[in-house]
Amino acid sequence: MRERRKMPITYKDRVEIQELIARYASSFDNGNFDDWLDVWADDGIWDGALGVYVGKSQLSKLMVDLGGPLQDKRRVMTNIVISEDGEHAKA
Repeated sequence: MRERRKMPITYKDRVEIQELIARYASSFDNGNFDDWLDVWADDGIWDGALGVYVGKSQLSKLMVDLGGPLQDKRRVMTNIVISEDGEHAKA
């Protein structure tokens, strides 16, 4: 079996990751929950104070569960650090 070549992420990849994070915050803050769900992978996982939500159907329930406590709050994403191992990136 051939070994898979690992490739570092590019500057374009880094910008796209930063834009994805900005869309996550902006769409949530503006109540555009369909747009917010679009930033997630189909099997995305949110693990926070309210528990673990897996997949878009559970993530859409998260919006209801978080709705009250997060009204009039804003997400501010700064100092984004992106690490990668040649195969996966994490921010």
